[in-house]
This record gives sequence, structure tokens and C-alpha cells, in this order.
Amino acid sequence: MVSVTETYLVLLVGSTPFILAALNKVLNNLHRRGSRPLAALLVGTLVWMLSALAVAVAPSFRVGLYANRFQYFGITVVPAAFLLFALAYVDREELVNRYSVGLLSLEPLAAVALVWTNRSHDLWTAGGVVRQGATYVSDGAQVTCDAVICFGDSGQAFVAHTVYSYAILLAGAVLVLSRPLRSSSVPRGQAASMAVAVFAPLAANALSLFVLPNGFPDLTPIAFGVSGVAIAVGLYRYSLVETDALTGAAAVDERDGGAVVVDETSVADLNVEGAKVLGVDADTAVGAPVEEAFAGQSVLLDAHHDDPQSVANETVSDPISGETYQVSVETIEPDGTPRTGWVYGFTTAE
Repeated sequence: MVSVTETYLVLLVGSTPFILAALNKVLNNLHRRGSRPLAALLVGTLVWMLSALAVAVAPSFRVGLYANRFQYFGITVVPAAFLLFALAYVDREELVNRYSVGLLSLEPLAAVALVWTNRSHDLWTAGGVVRQGATYVSDGAQVTCDAVICFGDSGQAFVAHTVYSYAILLAGAVLVLSRPLRSSSVPRGQAASMAVAVFAPLAANALSLFVLPNGFPDLTPIAFGVSGVAIAVGLYRYSLVETDALTGAAAVDERDGGAVVVDETSVADLNVEGAKVLGVDADTAVGAPVEEAFAGQSVLLDAHHDDPQSVANETVSDPISGETYQVSVETIEPDGTPRTGWVYGFTTAE
């Protein structure tokens, strides 16, 4: 029968390739808003997971001790990185600057310092960190360590760190969830990605801290791996925080009526109303070729290839409801980029 520890090790090892793949994708797209804090979150998660793996299979007390200490470089980075990503996600990237990064770095630095000096003050692990055969305090009782390394009850500094981390994570969660709640134009796939990203680590951490017995493997690093991959999927599959110059200039979510942004070859962005007029799925249309997205509206496709402005003031019909819409066309040429795009707008015809 497979033990809990063996299952935990399989999950840690099995999650690593997915996180590495997501990190590779992020690092190749650092020009997108939110990518840098997302990269920090994924790196922090990797450090956390691999260190947890090293603790679980440590051949000696010293290896386990240093692996446990090292994992806090990742543990302390993850909540701050998540909050910074959340700010970018809700279009408050001006708050992601050297001052906010510096401020959010203070607690991780202090926490790591306390972890590495715990032997002199026991503020982090009050019950002690001991080798096999030694006694330590667990749940208020003296017990004997039956593993390579054992950790006693948490100290005051660890409790303070946990409260702080929860506050940061909850603040990020509120920001992230506020966007789909405020806007009906957020695609379902994007909203689902963010829901997974928010609730997976919170649920896992709550289980590890308050439900599972002391000594049970910590599920949180695996959950943050799931969170990071979910965000990466949302970022590149559902245009989660796409900041391409065209989409930034068009701001389709702020427009009344349907709108779709295209360049010469593909769809850069669209809102739910625009997807309805085109007869496409808003969750999958971004990045699709123009020929595919406009297949149900031949008048738009023909005009786009010849002269996009020629279709202005023409009418098109919803392929399902038959409702008629008047077309408007806006050419956008954002500053600082040679790229040109067009916004096709659709308003109900009178």
C-alpha cells in the first residue's frame, strides 16, 4: 500500500515539470504586464517544492535542516508576488514599483533571518528542531522523533508570519476576484483560472495548518504550483493580463456594445458582446486568425482584407438571434509601436 509520504513525493515530483513549463513561458513573455511578479511566484514555488522534497528524503539531519531553512526563501516570496500580480491584473500596475516591492520585501527578509537564527531564540520553532531519537514538543507534549528530522510547535514569529501571509493572500484574492465580479466581459475560462489560482493555495494551507495532524506533509507548495500554472494558463490562453499595445489602446472592456480588436492577421482582443456578434467563443477567440473569427460575417472578412474602413456604417446580423448591428471601424496606431490595428464596434441598429 502506498504511504502518505510516497504520494506526497510523487505529487511534488510530478508537479515540477508543469511549473517549469509555465515558468519558461512566462520568461519568454516578460513584456506582458503581470509576467514579472508571476515569474517570481513560480520561482518561489519551485524553491519551496524542491526544498520540501529535499526535507522529505533527507539522508541526514543536517541536510534536512538546511533544506527546511532554504525553503523559506520561496515560502516568503510567494504571497508578496501574488499580491503584486493581483495589482497588475486589476490594472493598478502603477502600484507595482520599487517602493512597493521594497516594502513587501521587509517581512520576507525578517522571516528568513529568524528561520536561520532560530536556535538562538526559538521564536520560529518553539518546540525545537531535532534529529531522530531526540525529544521535542509537539502539540504541547514531549515526544520522541522517529524520523531523520522533526519540527516542534510553532513559535510566535511563525504565527505572526502566518497571519501576515494570510492577510497578503486575502488582499490579493479580493483584488483578483473583484475583476470578474465587476465585469461581465471577463471570459469564463479566465475567471475559472483565477478562481483556481486563488482558492487552491488558501484551501491547502488551511488544511495543513488547522486540519491535518502535526507532521503531515505540507500541501501548500503543491497548491501554489497549481495556482501558478492556472495563472499562466489564464495569462496566455485567455489573455489574462494582455498588455499588447493594441489591446491597451482599444480598451474593449470599457466600451458600450460589442467590440473586437484585430491586426492584419489575428484577433488581439474582444469583449463578450463582440464575440456574440461574430458567433465565436470569447474564451478561445483571442489569438485566432481573422479568417476563422470572421468566418460567420463574410462582409467583415472581405472588408478587412481590402479596406477595413469600407465596412463602417454597414450592418451585420447576430448569427443566432438575427439581431441587427451597425458597424463602426476605428484605426489604432499606438505610440511607440509600428503595429496597426482596427477596432470593429457593433451597436444595435435602430
